[in-house]
Amino acid sequence: THGYFGSGGTDYLISQTGSAVLAFLEEKPNWGANAAAYQSVVDKGLDYLLSNATVVTIGGQPAGNPDPGGNGVGVKFYPGGANNRDTYVTGIVLPAIASSGTPDKLVTVGPLVGRTDGTGAGGAWTYKDVVQNTVDYFAFGQSDPATGVYRGGWRYYANYGNSDQSTTQWPVIGGLFASQMGVSLPAFVSTELDYWVKAIQQASGAAQYVP
Repeated sequence: THGYFGSGGTDYLISQTGSAVLAFLEEKPNWGANAAAYQSVVDKGLDYLLSNATVVTIGGQPAGNPDPGGNGVGVKFYPGGANNRDTYVTGIVLPAIASSGTPDKLVTVGPLVGRTDGTGAGGAWTYKDVVQNTVDYFAFGQSDPATGVYRGGWRYYANYGNSDQSTTQWPVIGGLFASQMGVSLPAFVSTELDYWVKAIQQASGAAQYVP
């Protein structure tokens, strides 16, 4: 009824819903006679996710420009200011929205409604705009050269100051799914990520949690 899955705090509800919606969408070719019912579940889930979007002001970073559209904002999927759940939850939600198959669909719920810097009619935001600005948020939040061995990774929220592998995986996974809507992480993100990958690589071929 409410569009969310699971139980627990806000972080659990948002991330569990993102995972469930993605699971439904991954099985869409097999929906068969249940297609209408499953689509209703997906739509309610996506609306719940979008109702928990938060707009974040972003700007240039030492390694490059994270905001190719130039609207000065990114999007994360945890309410309020910087939170230790931001990278985890946002990285789980992004694949669900990017897999929706509806890049031109307008956002009709939540704090993104009423914006005029999107690509829809009158500047309204589309699902592709959401994906783009979420990718922008991750590009903005990548650890910069000043963080030394932590350069190129991510931690709990944007520009946290260091990195670990439990969080760094999520912007990368989300970025791969974003390509389904023709959205790519800026080139500098991959260049910077290479520093992190080399920092955690062990001679045995395994990777460490932190450098």
